Amino acid sequence: MRSIKMVRHILLYSLAVLPLLSMAMVNIAILFFVIAGVWCYITKSKSLLNKKDILKSLFWLSLPFTMYLMGLFWSLDIKNGFSFVERSYVFFLFPLLIFCCQIYDSIKIKTFIQIYIIASSIFSCVVFLFITYKILIGKILIENSDYFSVVSLRAELDRIPIIHEHPIYLSLMLALALILLFYNRFKKKWLNVGIVLVIIPTLLLASSRGPLLALIIVFSCIIIQNNKNRLRALLLLFLFFISIVFVTFFSPLNSRIKEISTTKSFYPEGIHHNSFNIRNGIYKCAFEISKQVPIYGFGTGSVQGVLNSCYEKSFNTNVYEKKIYNTHNQYFHFYISFGLLGFIIIVYSFILFFKRALIINDNSYFYFLVFFLICFLTENIINRNTGIVLFSIFNSLFYYRTYLENDNS
Repeated sequence: MRSIKMVRHILLYSLAVLPLLSMAMVNIAILFFVIAGVWCYITKSKSLLNKKDILKSLFWLSLPFTMYLMGLFWSLDIKNGFSFVERSYVFFLFPLLIFCCQIYDSIKIKTFIQIYIIASSIFSCVVFLFITYKILIGKILIENSDYFSVVSLRAELDRIPIIHEHPIYLSLMLALALILLFYNRFKKKWLNVGIVLVIIPTLLLASSRGPLLALIIVFSCIIIQNNKNRLRALLLLFLFFISIVFVTFFSPLNSRIKEISTTKSFYPEGIHHNSFNIRNGIYKCAFEISKQVPIYGFGTGSVQGVLNSCYEKSFNTNVYEKKIYNTHNQYFHFYISFGLLGFIIIVYSFILFFKRALIINDNSYFYFLVFFLICFLTENIINRNTGIVLFSIFNSLFYYRTYLENDNS
């Protein structure tokens, strides 16, 4: 009996250790998740939700997958379009299993979240040990003010054995863990403090500006919300920002911020380019293309081809030929892919998610959404496998929990 219970837990919580999994291991975890769903569906006594709520939830939670599937019909690049559909299938699979098979209750969802937080802290330790080893053998020369040393540091983060995670998605997972920890603390205070002390240095090492800015905004809002005394809230905010400035000055993030003020050309020119002016060029093209988008968009998988054409015409540099540069803004991507109508439908789905969070006063879900919607401004988070799985699993779990908590109240 105990062994059966252990197997069930492995199946239920395998995705919670996402920060520690390679892409191949994520696929195995998804398979375990499917097995858990089928198991629970066979053994469950009755449905906790009515069919109308289930179908409505499935529609809104799986909307990105549905839109990508429909967008194939007018796509300018079918091959690339199919890759988007293939990656986004979990937007349909996760809510289907969670709502129809009802494999979680509120307690199991909290357990899932706490396992994710622990996995994130272990991941942080792995990153720190790996970078320390690289520094000791001379592969990385740490110098806060040296832009190229920070670039090499970030490149090494992507080479961590087995995991191989881009610094932006590394930061995304760890920053989310801190937000979730605030609302899902462990009983032992030393454990909560230890997790924070492990994760924050790793975030600073990764020095990804977008997720860090989103994290700062979220915790600023949390400070204001949790301190009704205005003077106390202002004092805490002041101390919070002073701490951020101090820590930033002595971290690799310092170089990433200086990069913005020291860049000589706003757009890349010849061999003179860095992450800041490359991004400016991306946004220029994305904005120009958005003015020419048909009402139904260019279709699934078509955005990159249109962008590449704009890069070639607009800038006197070959930097955009060396690697793929997407819109670096999820909203631009949706708008160019699906046009104004599709964009409005997707934005409306996020409004519904916020509404569900507010109905039961679920701050954990609310700030999860705030965090991701801010990150969407600087990255195509749900175009890449890690971002898709991370957002989809937590959004589905939180949305499902709103029904459980609403029924209990």
